[in-house]
Amino acid sequence: MSGDVWTQLLSVALVGTDRYQSALPTLAPPLDTLPVSGVLEAAGAVTVARRAGVLPHRQATPDPAPPDTRPVMPPIAARWLAQLLSPECKDAVWIRTFTLIQETLTLASRRGYRVPPSLLPALLDLATRKQHLRPLVGAVGGERARWLASQRAEWGWLLKQETDILDEAVWRDGPLPERVAYLKALRRRDPAAARERLMKAWSAEHPAHRAALLSALAVNLGPEDEELCERALDSRLWKLRTQAAALLALLPGSAYRERMTARALACVRRDAVGQIVVTPPTTCDQDMIRDGVLPEPPDRSSKPVWWLRQVVAHTPLAAWETLDPDPSSLLRRERYGSGAEVLEAGWAEAIDRQNDSVWASAFFDYWISQGRTFAPPEAPVQLLRLVPQDQLVEYAAANFKGGSSQIIAVLEHCPTPWPAKLAEAALTALGAAAISWNTLPYVAMGLDPALADEAKRRLDATTAIRPDGPVSAIYRNVVTTLSIRFQIHKELA
Repeated sequence: MSGDVWTQLLSVALVGTDRYQSALPTLAPPLDTLPVSGVLEAAGAVTVARRAGVLPHRQATPDPAPPDTRPVMPPIAARWLAQLLSPECKDAVWIRTFTLIQETLTLASRRGYRVPPSLLPALLDLATRKQHLRPLVGAVGGERARWLASQRAEWGWLLKQETDILDEAVWRDGPLPERVAYLKALRRRDPAAARERLMKAWSAEHPAHRAALLSALAVNLGPEDEELCERALDSRLWKLRTQAAALLALLPGSAYRERMTARALACVRRDAVGQIVVTPPTTCDQDMIRDGVLPEPPDRSSKPVWWLRQVVAHTPLAAWETLDPDPSSLLRRERYGSGAEVLEAGWAEAIDRQNDSVWASAFFDYWISQGRTFAPPEAPVQLLRLVPQDQLVEYAAANFKGGSSQIIAVLEHCPTPWPAKLAEAALTALGAAAISWNTLPYVAMGLDPALADEAKRRLDATTAIRPDGPVSAIYRNVVTTLSIRFQIHKELA
């Protein structure tokens, strides 16, 4: 059956039979008797004919998978993993399914177990969607997983994980993401060689690709990289200038940091009584634009204030020691002047860029003391990854009751299993039924699974909920999850 026939039928369907003046394509009897209005019948008949006319594909039987001598994970843990991978468990709101799968795979990998072969297709499908699980699936999948990956293209990522990323052919002919990965891998091994390779290829690279390739210099960034980054600032592409500026802002002793420091301290100073006076820049000149300052704000906010925020965000945090050497004290100083309100946003962005935990700790305490929530959209939650974990635990333990987005954001960054102080706060709130439904999954995954019996005892003793009510069922799912985790940990310990 000719592919051209199908194309003609598709044209008839798209144009419409009323407007299509010619007859249906010439077909063999009895299809040639169909009227123009019978285009759907013709399409159905052609579909059947096409399927029936496909010759069977001959393929040699693949060699069997190599043997894997590692032990298979214990049966109880394997059964729970199978249940977690089942469609019925996927949408269960009472359990953080993917987190529990990750925990199970991590425990199995540490003990040198492999998963049963029957679970490999589901795990490979899951890791195809959830890329953060790929290293774990590769570790517990073993030789059988690699053999399966060689049979299906969509699982090919596992084989790429196993190959040497520093293949010269990848740099020469690979797609952009693989070339960036190549450059980062080479930076880890030999920063100078990677920089030289990029400089040699720079003029021949597509301008739109240069920003992504330049980002690889973030690995082992050093003074020798300043020349290439300064060269990138001369580009007309704002994305490349922004990337170069981000790198130069992280490079100690760079001329870029000196320029931004001078701009920032020209706009922000201390007055005679110790208050912070803010005066935004009056113009955004070509030198500022070259250094990555975007002249137009993303909304209708004041342009000078927008320029000031970007300057502060790109200024090294150490520069503010001239105003106050203590970040906590500086954040609490009174501020006035046009643009004073954007200092916090600029500082928060700088903390995030520079990965400064001292400033992040001070910023967290200051933000909370102002009665503001450290949760989206009001605050930059990415700073929580930099706040010392004991500080987050102290806050979460003291404010555990309820289910605010603030607590959830903090719990996301607390160490697990939760330290004793936070665990006791959670158990107390559980016994009082004072935890909202959206926080319960974090309790189920944050508590040490050895506390499953204690959690059940606290819940059995409470009179805050009816034992047979729907709310009780939601709370008891926490105990169920802890019991599952306890069994898995016991099997894989």
